[in-house]
Amino acid sequence: MQYSDEQISRFKAEFAQKRRKQLLLIIPLFAVLILTVASPSSLASFGLNKQTMQWGFLAYILGALVFSLANWRCPACGGYLGRSFWIRFCSKCGAPLS
Repeated sequence: MQYSDEQISRFKAEFAQKRRKQLLLIIPLFAVLILTVASPSSLASFGLNKQTMQWGFLAYILGALVFSLANWRCPACGGYLGRSFWIRFCSKCGAPLS
């Protein structure tokens, strides 16, 4: 499908925003993992026991999954973009994304 230059610019801007949101979703995940692995006793200093942390982590993962399924869509066709983070074109419609 042929897209105008204006549409391509909009697709690229929307995709950049979607990618930024995905990155912001990952940052807290790594922060919690590093905190937990590096210093498990530090959880007690936050008033969290192991079970509370596990349920919170599970809730975060499920929420992140739902968010990613809704967010990680092609701005042109709405198709799921797959697992790859550094994509250049939509595999469904061929729209340039970066």
